Order: sequence, then structure tokens, then C-alpha cells
Amino acid sequence: MRDYKSIIQRLRSIDLNDDSKTEDIRELLSQLRYPIILSNAVAGSFVTRARRGHGYRNKKDMSYRPSNLCNTYQRASLPNHTVFYGILSDDERHLENARAIGISECSVLADEGINSSGREYIATSQWIITKDITVACIISANSYKDVHNNRLLETLRQVS
Repeated sequence: MRDYKSIIQRLRSIDLNDDSKTEDIRELLSQLRYPIILSNAVAGSFVTRARRGHGYRNKKDMSYRPSNLCNTYQRASLPNHTVFYGILSDDERHLENARAIGISECSVLADEGINSSGREYIATSQWIITKDITVACIISANSYKDVHNNRLLETLRQVS
């Protein structure tokens, strides 16, 4: 069995700004188990993206950061590598579900819990996949225990 606490402690001790540590980081991360399922996203499907704030008018405001501007490790990118991060809906007729997930991931108030209060703006955008692609779906079967009609959750539960 892997010692996850030790791996996390070792990751925390690494200077993430040191490019020479990339292989060390990848090696440690490869020892962890992630709730990731590879899936196919077909052309014509929608991806929903959410971003805290408002007033975004240009495609670049809601798109991903170009790889040449990725200088540090972030949630969905490595230095000099970028990722288009968004939500695929299992039911394209109910894209409000994807928007709700995106909003919950971006919201400071949601992160603070049920007793939080205040106002915040969150913008969402819809993107259309132009060619079939393989995507990495990051989900947790434990987050949606009462949902039993979702293909990705059922697949994750089978491999867990």
C-alpha cells in the first residue's frame, strides 16, 4: 500500500518554481490514485466553462491561458503546458447542470459553506467540440452517492 501522507509531504517540500523538479513531481504524482476516467467527447458536444467575475466580452477572456503564459503550476496546467478545463454534461438538454457544477467550483461563497453570505459574479460560457477527443474526467463517486443514472459515475464506482 502506498503511503499517501508521505507522498503529499514530499510534494509539499518541493519548490514548484524549480523546473528541474518536474520529473520528481511526476514520479510522486504517479504513485497517487486520482478519480480520473478517460472518456470520449464527440464533435458537437458542449463544454461549459466558468470563471469568477463579470464583464468578459472576448473569447480569450473565457478561454484557456496560452502555454507560453503558463509559468507556474496551477489547477489545470504545468509550466509551458495548458489545459482546457471545463464541464461536460451527461445530458446536453440540461446544460444548467454543467453550469451549476462550474459555479460551485468557482464560488468563494460555496467554498465557505452553508453559513456564508455575500454576492459574487460568475460568468459561464459554452464551447462546442469540433472533433472527437479523449478527455480526462475528474470526478468523485463519493460526491454524488445518490446519483445512479450517470455513466461516468457508474464507471468510476466499478473501478474503485
